[in-house]
This record gives sequence, C-alpha cells and structure tokens, in this order.
Amino acid sequence: MVILDDKGKLFGVINIIDLFAIILVVVLLVVSIQFVTNKKTSVQEKDNYIIKVRATNLGPEIAETIKKGLFINYPDGIPFGVVLTNPEVGPTQVYVTTQQGMLISRAQPKLMDASFSFLCSIPKGSNEIKYGNQKFKAGATGFIESNFTKYTVYILSIKPVTTDEAQKIKTTLKDELNPPVQEIEESNDQEDTMKSEDKTP
Repeated sequence: MVILDDKGKLFGVINIIDLFAIILVVVLLVVSIQFVTNKKTSVQEKDNYIIKVRATNLGPEIAETIKKGLFINYPDGIPFGVVLTNPEVGPTQVYVTTQQGMLISRAQPKLMDASFSFLCSIPKGSNEIKYGNQKFKAGATGFIESNFTKYTVYILSIKPVTTDEAQKIKTTLKDELNPPVQEIEESNDQEDTMKSEDKTP
C-alpha cells in the first residue's frame, strides 16, 4: 500500500500539507483553551481578609490621605487591598515614666493615630499573609503603602471572608463612592426643585 501517492496525498485520502494545517489548528486550540482555563482559575482562586490596623505617628496632612476607597499597594506598586472605612483619628498616645516610676500615657498633639479596616486578597491556600518581606499577624507592627505615602501600622485584627462576601463588599463600596446615575439625577432634580421654590415670591 502506498503511503504517499504521486499527488501528495497521505494514503490517497488527504493532502499532507492539509494534514499539517489541521494538526496545527488543533494544537493551537488546545493551548488556547488551557490558557483561558488557567487564567480564569487564577482570577477566581483567592483568599480574602479584612485587616484592621492602627496607623501611628502621622502628621495631620498624612492622616488626611487615609479615606474610604484608598488603595493599598504592594511595595512594587501592585494593588493589595482597598480601605473600607473612614479612619477613626485621634492624637498619638505616648508613654512616659513619672518621677515615681509609673508608666502613663499622654497625648502627643502634633501627631495623629488613625484606625481603619481594609480588604485584601492573596493567592488561595497561602498559609500566611505576605506583604513585601513582612508577614501580617494580629499584634504585629509593620507598614503598608498607598499612592501617597508609607504608613507604619499596628495590626489589630485579621478576619477571613468568603469570595462572595468580598465581592459584595467591593460592590457596596463602589456604589458608595460612585453613586448610580439615577441617584445623581434624582439628587439634581431635588436641588432644582428647592431652588425653584426659593425663587417663588
């Protein structure tokens, strides 16, 4: 039996060039499916945490940069998390020793402390929350960074949340920071009505 005839057909059925083309298309299709599947899996498989921290020894202008919706970045600039709450700000408490040897706290009026929570995501199955060279644990001291500056923080608590809870939190935060068009239009209509009533003699 002739494998390749004088017309270039394999077993007299298909042209060998066509066969190579079909094989190439099949290989590319399989590779594309694997790439899309792996990418989709990597996007979905995350562990999510709400971390509450207290940023310490802040100048007033630095304390003002911490707001709901502020993005927390890894040291290399990649997004790490987003601030969920406006901070609770107060004077930094410093500890001094009295003449009697007692340790007491006093307010430092020129420096501020700011307590707030942020949501972060890390690769699923990670045993530790790593941030740069740090490992986040409740009770530890470290730092976090935003587009504005670096903050020294004391980690108050770490709470795991499910993927659905994290998505719901992100959606709620997005709606709070960017009200839907309908709400904006309704607000504008109310303002126009109030202005019209004010002009009415």
